[in-house]
Amino acid sequence: MSLLATLDEQAGRIVRRRNWRRKARRMQSELDTAYRRAGVRSISQVHQLLRMLRPHQTGLDLIRVGPDHDGGYILPDDFDGVQALFSPGVDDVIGFDHEIADMGIDTHLLDASVEEPSNLRQNMTFSSKFIGPKTEGTFVTMDDWVNQYAPGTEDLILQMDVEGAEYDVLPTMSDALFNRFRMVIVEYHDLHHAIQPEQYDKIKASWSRFSRTHSVAHVHINNCAQTLALHGLSIPTVVEVTYLRNDRLQCRTGDEASIPHPLDRLNNPILPEPQRAEFWRRGIV
Repeated sequence: MSLLATLDEQAGRIVRRRNWRRKARRMQSELDTAYRRAGVRSISQVHQLLRMLRPHQTGLDLIRVGPDHDGGYILPDDFDGVQALFSPGVDDVIGFDHEIADMGIDTHLLDASVEEPSNLRQNMTFSSKFIGPKTEGTFVTMDDWVNQYAPGTEDLILQMDVEGAEYDVLPTMSDALFNRFRMVIVEYHDLHHAIQPEQYDKIKASWSRFSRTHSVAHVHINNCAQTLALHGLSIPTVVEVTYLRNDRLQCRTGDEASIPHPLDRLNNPILPEPQRAEFWRRGIV
């Protein structure tokens, strides 16, 4: 790389870090202002909500699947007998999906906002649709999508990154489908909006659905987004959560898992590292 190209890259990194910090300050100010208004959830309620993402030991080894940075996820090493992966929300990098497909697991992608990837494996499909709470127009429900490609009762994996639509989609899945997902990886967005009663209720409904059948196996703060502070709480705006169905747990102690995991990587290596990985704890931030 030439000296000029190196200097341009360094300047670009500085600008991106500066813009990230400016956005963090703006979002922090907006959160502080919103909390001073009437009709918001208490700090205690928000804290109890965040505690629902506290990760637990599973008794299984955790492995990293996908790229070293954004698009890679940490999952329990428990893939034998899984029929298919369903992955709504497609990014430019589909290394995670490729690795799952290379395990011999049928892989189904869905996103109407991008073109079909050109490098799909033979056991991969792409649907130009959006996932939604009902099937109409360009939207399809999880149940209808899964029934199209993998009807039956075999175990599945769900990897969902749908920019906030997860709170509308997850509560609408049938119990029969929900229980087929051995592992679920969800990127949750806008956690700081949990101070708003309506959004708090939507987030809680989604997370409570998992608490009945699955356990949090891993949680990772996405450093592409900001982490905010509110009266002793550290609130990441975007987190990646891995769930494992309870019947696959190899231990029953409920011991808390150590975070960050040695295989964790920053989503964006040039942006600041999250200041507090264990955000479900209340204390000085």
